Amino acid sequence: MKIPRLTVHSPRPSAGQQMLSTFGRRLLAFFLLLTLGLSACKTHPQFAESQLPLPPAADSGVTNGEYVQVDYGFAFPVPSKWIYLKLSADQEVDEVARFIDPLRQILVRVSVRILGPSEKFSAKNWGDNAEQDLKNHLYKIAKRESPKEWKTADSGPWTEMPFQLTDSRAGEWVNEEWVLAKGDLLVGVHAFVPKRIADTDKGKKLFKALESAITQIHWYTPIGPRGISLERYELRSFTE
Repeated sequence: MKIPRLTVHSPRPSAGQQMLSTFGRRLLAFFLLLTLGLSACKTHPQFAESQLPLPPAADSGVTNGEYVQVDYGFAFPVPSKWIYLKLSADQEVDEVARFIDPLRQILVRVSVRILGPSEKFSAKNWGDNAEQDLKNHLYKIAKRESPKEWKTADSGPWTEMPFQLTDSRAGEWVNEEWVLAKGDLLVGVHAFVPKRIADTDKGKKLFKALESAITQIHWYTPIGPRGISLERYELRSFTE
């Protein structure tokens, strides 16, 4: 005698139940992906963008709190609330940027000069040239202080030389001249503060903010001739 086989038939789910089941699977997959994404997030280095082959902007300027110099491939953070000024007709030939603080108590000019094939950087010669340049702009040198060196993370030291000046109207100024030599580039920073402000705590904080910013200078990689990325250098040479 054969024993009949018992077969259990599950009721077929309705269209609504199928829709809810599909939605549930998608919702579960979304939360799984979100959890994996959050677990994979790690703290990035302070200047992660410096590992890119090109700066994160087409033109030089302030991007995400940093001044980015596209043509020469470097950047440094801008002190809080400082204002970036677009260059005007009275700029110097080698000047690439200007900054002022909100109260307009400090004026900072950034310049870049390219050394000739036979030129070598010398702190003394640079100081002499800086002094002569100030005289050419009709400043009288009241005092020239000894140079100081400030380290950076990967760009060698900045050389800083303070001057005390008098302008043609007998106004007194404190001027800090900074220079960083990298390859055949000389990056210069020229900061002016009225002496009556420079001698106060506010003036000292302005110079301290400048020092903290430019000593964090960093360079984009790969760096080609004169600090310009290879792609940008080749493109510019081709278009010229």
